[in-house]
Amino acid sequence: MPARRRVRVAIIGAGLGGIAAAVNLKKRTTADFVIFEQAADIGGTWWHNRYPGCEVDVHSHAYSFSFLKYDWPRSHASQPELLRYARHVADRFGLEDHLRLNTAVTHVHWRDEEARYEVRTSAGDTEYFDVVISAVGLLSVPRIPDWPGLADFRGVAFHTAQWEPEHDLSGQRVAIVGTGSTAAQLVPALARRAGMLYVYQREPGWVEPKLVKTFSPAQRWVYRRVPGAQRAHRAWLFYKAMQRGKAFDLGSRRQAQRRASCLEFISSTIDDESVRQHVTPSYPWGCKRVVLASDYYSALNRKNVELVPHEVTTVTPSGLVDDTGTERAIDVLVLSTGFQPTNFLATLDVTGTGGVRLHDAWRSRAAAYLGITVAGFPNFFILYGPNTNGAGSIIAQLERQAEFAARAVARLERGRWRAVDTDSGAQRRYVEWIDRELAAHASAMNSGCTNYYHDERGANITQWPASHLKYLLVVRLRGRRGLRPDG
Repeated sequence: MPARRRVRVAIIGAGLGGIAAAVNLKKRTTADFVIFEQAADIGGTWWHNRYPGCEVDVHSHAYSFSFLKYDWPRSHASQPELLRYARHVADRFGLEDHLRLNTAVTHVHWRDEEARYEVRTSAGDTEYFDVVISAVGLLSVPRIPDWPGLADFRGVAFHTAQWEPEHDLSGQRVAIVGTGSTAAQLVPALARRAGMLYVYQREPGWVEPKLVKTFSPAQRWVYRRVPGAQRAHRAWLFYKAMQRGKAFDLGSRRQAQRRASCLEFISSTIDDESVRQHVTPSYPWGCKRVVLASDYYSALNRKNVELVPHEVTTVTPSGLVDDTGTERAIDVLVLSTGFQPTNFLATLDVTGTGGVRLHDAWRSRAAAYLGITVAGFPNFFILYGPNTNGAGSIIAQLERQAEFAARAVARLERGRWRAVDTDSGAQRRYVEWIDRELAAHASAMNSGCTNYYHDERGANITQWPASHLKYLLVVRLRGRRGLRPDG
């Protein structure tokens, strides 16, 4: 019987994905691991995004790990609450000694002759690991527009993911560009401070009320003390998400119901008829990410808020010019222009077998088996990879991916495999299956709007087309079939 092997693992990123990977390695293996984090603390996207009103769109009992009960105070956690949660999990499982903060990984290079990875950091250090798990996230690289004149703007300008709290916006003329999920959280907060707030909308999105509530002391007691109560509520939330997901089928009854509900929300909330028309999308519900916000529409009713239903074309030293040629003078420019989700692992230079670069392998399309592994890149695992977004809660998706990676590490520890790679045929068949599922069950995502799902060739490379339950079954029942020993 092969001797048991000591495996060393590098985890890149200390957000909730990296934490999930670390916990699963602790629970399922005896591996040595290091968690590299470029920021000064853990939390990932919830550390970087600190704008006023920042909170999660998913119910707390679903947006949390299944392996640990937690006393959530509200139905939807705020950014500070999510940071506390990340720290709680890290402390509970003793991850502190594994963290290497303020350390960005820049290069991950597979050394064929040694069957291990050379990992380099921004500090110039080099270390070697048998396995690398990337948990850098999907929404981590801000998208900065290339508007002419942006660099010459004399006022204050920053992206929402790089919020600068030192600026007092009270009484200022503020422009926020973008009307997605982040802007919908931020606009009400800005409207209460700014002297004038211009909300630039290139394309409207469907908006639904979020229905945030604070749990009563009695409810919190039940979720803390009654065995199975929190787990049962979590299951109910995933069931509701599964039913909601059926609305992404253009021909479904739920698609029509969702659209009608959103139209009713517009008519019952917005006072001005022209604003109602401008915020009503012309495309089907679900074509782009649906915005959950209870007070965004009502903020547009304020006298100091103006919806500008036009695209920004130019920045002057003192204002913005839209596609009608109208310039508005501003003091502060807030970019709520999103991220680069289709540019997977943009901050990493990864090479696999034969020195092939991952971004070259993805030149025609970013693809991975189960969204986790890529043929030709042994012992390399991606959390939040291609076609894994959605399904009700990304935290649950990350758990399944972390479990998959930890099981592979456990097999390497047993000494039968020197490395594990992905079968290229299995990866190709999996991607073909994903495309069929998207066409059959998520046709709304490809119905004519501008969204972050598709690459420049038109392939939907970010979204999972079904429920989390289906992803769980696919990973557990089909997962190992796509892997093969490499050496």
